[in-house]
Amino acid sequence: MRSTPLSPTPPATLPMTRTRPLTDAERRAVTVFAVLVLAPVVAMLAPFWIAAPDPGLLTVLTPVAMLFPAGAALLAARLLGGPVPVRQLLAVTPVRPLRRLFAASALTLAGLALLAAVTLATAQAFGAATVRLGVLGEPGTLVTALTLPLAALAYTVLTTGEELGWRGFAQTVLAPLGFWRASLMISSFWALWHLPLTMTHFRLGTMTGAEVVATTGNLVLSGLVLSAVRALSRSVWPAAYGHAVLNTVLVFAYSQLATTDTVAFMLVGWAGWALAVLVVAVLLRRDRYADRRGS
Repeated sequence: MRSTPLSPTPPATLPMTRTRPLTDAERRAVTVFAVLVLAPVVAMLAPFWIAAPDPGLLTVLTPVAMLFPAGAALLAARLLGGPVPVRQLLAVTPVRPLRRLFAASALTLAGLALLAAVTLATAQAFGAATVRLGVLGEPGTLVTALTLPLAALAYTVLTTGEELGWRGFAQTVLAPLGFWRASLMISSFWALWHLPLTMTHFRLGTMTGAEVVATTGNLVLSGLVLSAVRALSRSVWPAAYGHAVLNTVLVFAYSQLATTDTVAFMLVGWAGWALAVLVVAVLLRRDRYADRRGS
């Protein structure tokens, strides 16, 4: 008689500690997801290593690649089967009540904007970078800064394609391993998934080796923060918005640097992300304590 396979942890509350080993079906599903999400990126970028296409094509191909994780997650979820609906596997929760979703997204925006401000201030103080402090006095730049939250909301269309896979499917299926172990695995593979793109930029001369290293480290650490957003909100949507904030608000903030010592700024940035991970770890602990007291 065949035993009933264990189902993945529902996305409502992700366990902080290991609850059980993964089943064979879960391991296969995660492996299929990893292959399906990485292979198309490698194939898409292979021509840049074999020949010399126009580097401008990367700006077209990058948004396309951001949709691959969602497709890989849907296929892997079907392979997994079991009693948990695909919607729950991907942590696709109802958008109502809007207040909870809006609050989680607003706090994510505020936290990441504060992180950017602290990083820039610290870099300026330690001589790791020079910030164009008068830039907000320029009308066009000020308008851009004020509209960035809406720009991030529009960009969420693309980041949702990624987050349905990373902080949705992968976070749910790997949840039995414990939150931090699963999140580190996901963010490390997320950084690996970006490596073909960053190395292609390096080959084309649009990124330096130090920038590739800095970006890889940032992805690992920021991925942990996005996983915490997913855990705290019990939904993939705030994580998708947080990802969009990374690609808009933080990119805009760091574009205001006049000069940069790449290595020094990299270390300051990593320290900032490490502090952010510590903050969300405290928030997660308080959240779980509140859950226990309320139960």
